[in-house]
Amino acid sequence: MRFWCLLIVLALMLGACSSSSSSNNDEYGPPLNDGNGAGVVCESDCAIPEYLPSVAALQGVSVRVRRDTAIVSFEGDAAGRDYRIYVQPEQSDVMVDSNGALSIQNAVYRCGGDRPLPEFEGGISGEVHFYDRSENESLLGYVYLFEGDGRMPVYALGDPNARADTVTGSYFDAERLRYYTTDKNKRDELIALGWRDDGIVFYVPSASSEQTSTLYRYESNRQAYSQDRRFVLLLAEGPEYEQRSGDDDAKPIETLFPIYKEAQPDTVALHRVLYGNADIHDVLAAGEARYQRILHQGNSPIWELQWPGLTERTTLIVEALDEGCPFQAFLAPQDHEAVDHVLRYTTIATLQTESSTGEAFVNGQFDASNRPQPIARAAVVVEPAPDPDMDWFDGFANPITPDQFELIDEDYNNGNEHLRSELYDVDFNNTHNPVRLFGTMQGEFWVAFADREGGVNGRFRFAPLQMAMVSGDSYLHVSMEADLASTGRRYPQLMVSTLPPPIQRDLEQGETVVLQTFGDRTEIQLQYCDHRTWDVNNQCPMLSVYGRELSDYEDDTSPWAPQHAPAELAAFDRRGKFDLFLSTTHAYVFFENKPYSCSVLPGDGLPAGDVSVNFGTVLYHSGIDEGVVYGPHEYLGRVGFAQTNRHFDNLGFKNRSVLPQWNEHIPCVEGSWEVRN
Repeated sequence: MRFWCLLIVLALMLGACSSSSSSNNDEYGPPLNDGNGAGVVCESDCAIPEYLPSVAALQGVSVRVRRDTAIVSFEGDAAGRDYRIYVQPEQSDVMVDSNGALSIQNAVYRCGGDRPLPEFEGGISGEVHFYDRSENESLLGYVYLFEGDGRMPVYALGDPNARADTVTGSYFDAERLRYYTTDKNKRDELIALGWRDDGIVFYVPSASSEQTSTLYRYESNRQAYSQDRRFVLLLAEGPEYEQRSGDDDAKPIETLFPIYKEAQPDTVALHRVLYGNADIHDVLAAGEARYQRILHQGNSPIWELQWPGLTERTTLIVEALDEGCPFQAFLAPQDHEAVDHVLRYTTIATLQTESSTGEAFVNGQFDASNRPQPIARAAVVVEPAPDPDMDWFDGFANPITPDQFELIDEDYNNGNEHLRSELYDVDFNNTHNPVRLFGTMQGEFWVAFADREGGVNGRFRFAPLQMAMVSGDSYLHVSMEADLASTGRRYPQLMVSTLPPPIQRDLEQGETVVLQTFGDRTEIQLQYCDHRTWDVNNQCPMLSVYGRELSDYEDDTSPWAPQHAPAELAAFDRRGKFDLFLSTTHAYVFFENKPYSCSVLPGDGLPAGDVSVNFGTVLYHSGIDEGVVYGPHEYLGRVGFAQTNRHFDNLGFKNRSVLPQWNEHIPCVEGSWEVRN
């Protein structure tokens, strides 16, 4: 039976949830972060060379560096169909043809592509709780996207109430009901009560004037006619406000903050969009790009790019594009011609030799004839940051190639190959002969393969030979970055096992913790294999990651933990960062450096002692992958989906670590349940 272990302090949590406590668990360590700005030289108003054709400025640019990777975020451009990042070119390599089209000789672009998300249409008109909204009423007024004099920030907070989000788990952050406020004390109060911090969403004038009107918040009582849902609506001055101000079946209408009635210099339109899968609520969207994203959820460009492999101070150019980056070929660390149902793989270098301009598009997802042109641009200046303090770490600055490995054993009839180098163990299972490609490319570790005949449980495992250690009085810290885009048949994994590598064929002999993303929702899962195998259609019992079992039923009144939807970052060239802190009794998961979940390990937990750390990815029966054939993975559906590649970076572990700062509103949960395959 599951129960909550309230995290008042960490010592109380471990004492209440388990009979095994630890000497290091009476205090938290510092927050988990990427080095507090290390590696960022210039992130705004950085000089763009004059020899690049002049375009608009890309707005809202910010950058952080994880060791050798620059991660650049920006405000989406309403006309941007895709985005790319590349190293500032020499003037001699910049070419503009007679039509004004830009190309850059021998450039390598990393493109954002689309996030594979299901379609969802928000509402802007129609009957809403006894009021008939017109489409024009979705426009509430005007606000600022960026800070400045005379402006105050608007904070968004996600409601933890069990009915404030979808019972099956969110694809989108916007599905959770939000509270909007300019009061920082109110923000801090709600965060202290377990609300999710959704950050600053826009800015409003710091004082009311004749040019402003007031935004209001209406919250109904729960409505029997709507399955006990409440309506939380955002109202500008006008007919709907007048009608609802006399509603005695609701809380008193709350005054929020001023917004402009008409457009002012530097302002953007503020729209509301109705979401209704859980408690029915309005979502605010400032600016056309955010409005269209909230209104029409689904495949749309990610507003973040990564550039890996930094070795020195580098100026990077970031651009919004008028059309999507072209798909040139599936990329891999080695070239491989097409075989059977598997399309060819090429290296970046090969793509450059095949292009008349030498341009290579990494993660190009669209028509091969596309020649995308920039419509907005920014520059950032970055340099590598230090390696993290780990007992074992690989950021892949030193190349890994297959010729460093010795064949240990093989069963090519079943697509199995086991390899070992001085440092690593590599194990392929049920993969298609002879497509097994792995190694470093652009400072990352890439693996590419296909499942045998497109219809079996293809798996890849990669493990350092150096063993880690689990103990009862400290934590094993394991870190992994991997691109997140997942379905129920293709996903990345991290596995910590009492067995030495290769672990897959002997899992029944030991105990293994599995951390993975899964499904179109990119759900983060934690599983515990106690002397039993793990397979794609025989998965181990699940531990609670969400503080509740995601289901189609509404009988769980547990509050939602302050977790963001991983699918918001689930692109094909955007690595997500996972940190697992594991003791003999507990497993803590951090996602993107933020506390995500805590699970109590079943039974007696893991035995103290040596463990192996394994990284991998799955491709299972790709020929009928529902997420591609019927689901949101349009990119794979367009170019071919019988194969995969996965990117990893910054892999490491540290023994005897202290748990970083935790969020007491993410409870440690005991218990597990069998996966319904």
